[in-house]
Amino acid sequence: PVITNIGVGAKEIGGEITGEFAYRVYVGSKLPASDVPADWRIPDRIAGIATVVLVAPPTAMLMDDRKLRPLRGGIKLRNEYVDQGDIFLSGTIGCLAKNINGLEVLALTCEHVIMAGQAQIGTTAAQPQYKTCCCFTYNVIGTVFKAMKNGQVDCAVVKLDEDVANEIQSADGLNVVEGLGTLTGAAQAVCFETVTKRGYATEVTTGTV
Repeated sequence: PVITNIGVGAKEIGGEITGEFAYRVYVGSKLPASDVPADWRIPDRIAGIATVVLVAPPTAMLMDDRKLRPLRGGIKLRNEYVDQGDIFLSGTIGCLAKNINGLEVLALTCEHVIMAGQAQIGTTAAQPQYKTCCCFTYNVIGTVFKAMKNGQVDCAVVKLDEDVANEIQSADGLNVVEGLGTLTGAAQAVCFETVTKRGYATEVTTGTV
């Protein structure tokens, strides 16, 4: 009953990451083994794989709702169908990019974010959120261009409106991520490597693969 999550990753001993893989079992609070009922105890190994019991870290929703221009990675995004009061259907622009022909500027995000509600290809995207007033719309940045979610990827791209794209390029901001600075390249993430991200509801966080 105290288990909050289970994952597979690196085994930790005394807060130090080891090179051994393990089932990572997260609990709300950790008790001495003698105080844990026998049928609640996690075995040292499951099917030959080590286990480690960890206290689930506290989480807090920070909610960076600012409108930021020029557009950049790491900031809030949502589509036109998501109700303004629904905080859980917003997401983050991971980064900005250009398509292969180099002519169009795109915002990269997750499919489950930009396709929430009744969204489809061509749906309007906004930052920080879509607003209408007196027959006018506000904060529109572009339209959903492509989206895919399967066993390998959960991603989508928004084709940015010309004025939004021009503003980014005029400021030389294509590779900028809020709170992290300028991206200098791309590489495969590998196990035990330190990684950093910026999310609109978490701000900057660092962890280990």
